[in-house]
Amino acid sequence: MTTCRLGRPAAACALAWPFLAAAQTGDTFPPRDDTSFQLGRVEVRARSSGPLPTRRLLTSVDVVGGPPVQGAPVRDTFELFSPVPGVMLTDFNQGTTSGKPSFRGFNGEGEVNAVKLLIDGVPSNSNDGNMPYLGAVFPLAIESITTVRGTNDARFGLHNIAGNIDVATRTGGNAAEGRLGLGPQGLVDLQLAHDTERGEWTQNLFFGLRDSRGHRVHSEAQRLAASGKWFWNPAGASWRMGLVLRHHGVEAEEPGYLSEADARATPERSDAVSATDGGERRIGRPHCWPTAAGAMRCRGRPRSTATASSTSAGCASRRPSRSRSATPTRRTPAPACC
Repeated sequence: MTTCRLGRPAAACALAWPFLAAAQTGDTFPPRDDTSFQLGRVEVRARSSGPLPTRRLLTSVDVVGGPPVQGAPVRDTFELFSPVPGVMLTDFNQGTTSGKPSFRGFNGEGEVNAVKLLIDGVPSNSNDGNMPYLGAVFPLAIESITTVRGTNDARFGLHNIAGNIDVATRTGGNAAEGRLGLGPQGLVDLQLAHDTERGEWTQNLFFGLRDSRGHRVHSEAQRLAASGKWFWNPAGASWRMGLVLRHHGVEAEEPGYLSEADARATPERSDAVSATDGGERRIGRPHCWPTAAGAMRCRGRPRSTATASSTSAGCASRRPSRSRSATPTRRTPAPACC
């Protein structure tokens, strides 16, 4: 028998009566009114629909493209991510390594920024997870940038820790575009793009050149990029075949870091200890060659305290300093490497 204790309000006893009776008789409630969870086998049947589109991922996905990217007045490609939510930019301003993007929960100040980089869907991180190849794509050559932030994108593995970035370059179309930018510190920014599409064939050519003295002493830099894309898209087929060739070269001085007091008083200065710092990076063509003795030699000349650059052949290439002092720079032969 179910009883209601004395002292409780009559209304409370009346409301509780149906539940108490059901508990005694072992009756169950409809699933919609029950808080229990029944364990069992769950079958999901669906037809395969191919790769999972980025826009259908259950995470933060942002896409930016068109004029906001192609017309952006930036010093380096990594600055294009500034309007994307949840993305932080770390600006080193140190020669060939000028900066990189990172996602919330991580930063770009360490060795790895935990973001996987893809250029036209091709993994493009260096072996340590950094992004030296991002500079090989200039703004006018970019069609769109897709950022996927979060740890639940199972499409990629290595370096896909905080998320991934997919930079899609121009493909197809019939257009010829050019851009010439002039700015302070002798900035010259030239970009040319030519797109051709004829039936099942597409061709996209690009050339970019950026030269600047920099806003600090000993921060001159020259960047060059060239690329060609040729694709065959068979009518009615779900696949395509193509060839992509890229060349990227950077030659830059490194002004070094300043103390907080010096940075506030004279932010454009560069200490004497950084007078010979700089580097050279070339991507897209062999940078070393064998000698008669069987060793490997590299292009360029060494610096006394230069930063080694990354090359497609895995060699370090350094150039003599264009120091602004009257003391001549000692030139020595290119070292053996690799």
